Amino acid sequence: MIMGVTIEEVLDLLIERDARQREAEERRAAEADRRAAEAEERRAAEADRRAAEADRRAAERVAELERVIAKNFAEVDRRAEERRTELERLEAERQAELERLETERRAEIERLEAERRAEIERLETERRAETERLEAERRAETEIILRKSKAELDQQVKELNQQMGRLSGRLGQFVEAMIMPSLVSLFRSRGIEVHEVHPNVTATRPQGSIEIDLLVVNDGDAIAVECKSRLTVEDVNEHLLRMDKIKTLLPTYRDKRLLGAVATMVLNDHVGRYAYGKGLYVLAQSGETVTIKNDMNFQPAYW
Repeated sequence: MIMGVTIEEVLDLLIERDARQREAEERRAAEADRRAAEAEERRAAEADRRAAEADRRAAERVAELERVIAKNFAEVDRRAEERRTELERLEAERQAELERLETERRAEIERLEAERRAEIERLETERRAETERLEAERRAETEIILRKSKAELDQQVKELNQQMGRLSGRLGQFVEAMIMPSLVSLFRSRGIEVHEVHPNVTATRPQGSIEIDLLVVNDGDAIAVECKSRLTVEDVNEHLLRMDKIKTLLPTYRDKRLLGAVATMVLNDHVGRYAYGKGLYVLAQSGETVTIKNDMNFQPAYW
């Protein structure tokens, strides 16, 4: 025992002190809870007030927006109605203008068509008159021509025959005087012997007929030569067709190596090149002699 106080008394005092402290703490906690609840109530009330104020203001703004929108819609509807009315007016005017233009166009077309028909009729009348005039002139000219004396016509025929005779004579002289004497030396210069030269070789069989101006022959070769005063591409083509028929119409030469040649008094370069390209020997007059125009690289065609 200390100072006359027992341990039990000390414990009781401590317990009592703790109890008083707990009561004080509980009172302070209750007070704090009360104050917190009051503060919470005040905050909630303030929040509710502010929310109500915000709702009120929002409602006012919404109402104002709805009023403005309604006003704008009304203005838009009014303007749209005015625009629709204006468009209808413009469309009516456009249709009226189109109808007016269409009426004018049809009238113009009818006018032009009438003028065209009138012009066609006028031209047709003039054409018939001109045709009749020309026909009359043609008949008159024909009668004049038919009235020519037979002596004049006979004289023209005689002159034409003389011209053809002179041309044939020149070609015959060309063949006899220049081609035939030159064939031996010309072809020997190209390594081809010449044993025979036959002029104007002709043949007629059921398969057809053929005429060769000159036929040059040795033991293994035969060369058919076509002679012209002025060689043309058509002459070359005709001779190529002739070459295709020789062995059929002249079977005597069937086993020989058949070559072709053309001879001319006047040679155009492009015709010479054409015959060269077809594998034909090209013989042409050069002054007082005849030469082979093919170069030494020439490769003849064989039939």
